[in-house]
Amino acid sequence: EPPNGTKKRGPAKRPGALGERGPRGFESRLPLQLTGRTMPRELISLVCGECKRKNYTTTKNKKAHQEKMELSKFCRHCRKHTPHKEGKV
Repeated sequence: EPPNGTKKRGPAKRPGALGERGPRGFESRLPLQLTGRTMPRELISLVCGECKRKNYTTTKNKKAHQEKMELSKFCRHCRKHTPHKEGKV
């Protein structure tokens, strides 16, 4: 015990650091790949269709959706909404 009479605390635990529940009982918002559980999701990057730059990363369930993903997203390099296709991370 320190001399001022307070108890020494250990390091603070972050809720969700290893997939445990937070203070309100909600599961962490980390992707399950980072929490140690196994699941069929894989990391993918979204590549701009015009400038070919990788602007976004996301996960995809490869077992449920085998075709390539294409979304309309904002490209900060082109400064407009463009179609983004799935690419390698």
